[in-house]
Amino acid sequence: MSVAEQKQMIEEMNRAFAVFKETNDQVQAEVKQYGAAAGDLNEKMEKIQAQLDKIELKSQRVNTTPGEGGDVPQTAEVKAMLDYMRKGIIPETKALSMDSDPDGGYMIPEQMETTIIERIRDFSPVRQVASKSTISTGNSLKIPREGEDDFESGWVGEREDRPETTTGDLEMVRITLHEMYAQPSATQQLIDDPAFNFESYINQRIANRFGRREGYAFINGNGTNMPEGLLVSDQVGIITDTLDFDALIQMQAELRQEFAINANFMFNRFTLAYIRTLKDDNGQYVWQPSTQVDKPNMILGDTYIVADDMPNATSSGTLVTGATPILYGDFSAYRIVDKKGISTLRDPYTKKPHVLFYTTKQVGGMVINDQAIKKLKLS
Repeated sequence: MSVAEQKQMIEEMNRAFAVFKETNDQVQAEVKQYGAAAGDLNEKMEKIQAQLDKIELKSQRVNTTPGEGGDVPQTAEVKAMLDYMRKGIIPETKALSMDSDPDGGYMIPEQMETTIIERIRDFSPVRQVASKSTISTGNSLKIPREGEDDFESGWVGEREDRPETTTGDLEMVRITLHEMYAQPSATQQLIDDPAFNFESYINQRIANRFGRREGYAFINGNGTNMPEGLLVSDQVGIITDTLDFDALIQMQAELRQEFAINANFMFNRFTLAYIRTLKDDNGQYVWQPSTQVDKPNMILGDTYIVADDMPNATSSGTLVTGATPILYGDFSAYRIVDKKGISTLRDPYTKKPHVLFYTTKQVGGMVINDQAIKKLKLS
C-alpha cells in the first residue's frame, strides 16, 4: 500500500469516526432522556461500525493470494517434491536431501516449508506477537524459569560479617508439541495442468487449515492434544470488573512496567465495536483513530490486536457476565514451539479421481511468565 493510499485511508477513518462520535452522542442522549434510542439512530450506528471495521480490516490486510509476491527460484529439492506430488515419482536421495518419516511420506523442502509458515502468521495474530522457538528432535522443549523465591542481598558495614543470603530457585517449564494435520485434495487432471500453480495451491490450502486451527488453540486450547491457550493458562492474571474506562485503566496499572512497555490489548472485532463507544472521565473517547501514516489506531495510548477467536464482550447489546473478552500484556510471554519439518504423504487411491495430500505439523504453545499478561473477566 502506497503512502498516498495510507493517507487516504487515515482521512477516511477519521471522517467515519467523527460521524460515529456525533451519532453515538445522540444515542446516549436519547437513552438518558427516553430510556432508549430511536431505531434509525441504532441502525446508523451499526452501519458506521461496519464502515470502521471495513477500513481497519483493509489497513491490516496482507497478501495471501497464491502465486503473487514474485517468483522464487525452484531448487532441486522443491522440483523433486513437486514431481512426487504431481506424479508420485519417488525422489532420489541426492535430489531430496531429507529422510522419509517412519510412516511414509516425505519432508517438504525448507523452501516450501518457510512459505507455509509465513502464511500461517497471516491467519493467526498470536504468532505476530508471541515468542517462537523451533526444535528438530523430540516432542517438547524445556525452558528454565525463576521460581517465586528471589536471590537476596543486604547492606553491611566495612568490618561486619557477610552472612549467606537466600539463593533463588529455578524451575523447568516443559512445552509439549502436538500434531496438526491437513488433507487437501486435487484431481489428477488439475495437478497435471502445467498452468496450475500447484505449489501455491497446496501452501494456501494448508496455511488456511493450520492457521485457523492453531489460531484458535493459541487462545482457547486446553493443553490436551493441542497447545495451551492464553485464556486457559493459569499463568495469566485475572482482573474481575465491568468493561468501561476504569477497567481498562486498571488493566494497564496492574501490569509491571517492564511488560507494559511492549503491551497490547487483544480482543475480537465485536468487543472493539463496544470499546469504540467508551469515554474517559473527561468525555473523550478511549479509542482513537490514527492520524499518521504507519501509526496504528490506539486505545488509551496502547496498540491492540484483533483476534476473532476471542469471546464476545456483549450479547444483544448487554455485557456477558463471566466472559473474558480482553487480554492485555506483553504477548512475547506466550512461547510457540514449532517442530522443524512439515511432512506430506501423497494418496492417489483413497478418493479417486482426487489425490489426497496428508500433511502434518507439530506445534506447541503456552504462557511462560505469570507476570506479563492479564485478562478481564466481566463481573
